[in-house]
Amino acid sequence: MYLLNRWFKDWRGRRVHVIRWEPETKRVIYMRERYPEECFSPLHKFMDLFTECGPPGEKQQRPEGRGD
Repeated sequence: MYLLNRWFKDWRGRRVHVIRWEPETKRVIYMRERYPEECFSPLHKFMDLFTECGPPGEKQQRPEGRGD
């Protein structure tokens, strides 16, 4: 088991806080806002449905090369 502190957005744009990775079961454990229980997903499904992002309140940076 590996403890993590990473943020992702789901397919609906809602942030989740990834707190743990379990290589034995290949599961990602995460928390949703306003939901007290841990959620989990198989890694392959998580990789398809979630995109990494910064923590809440962190300003999003524009990709380099964009002049707008």
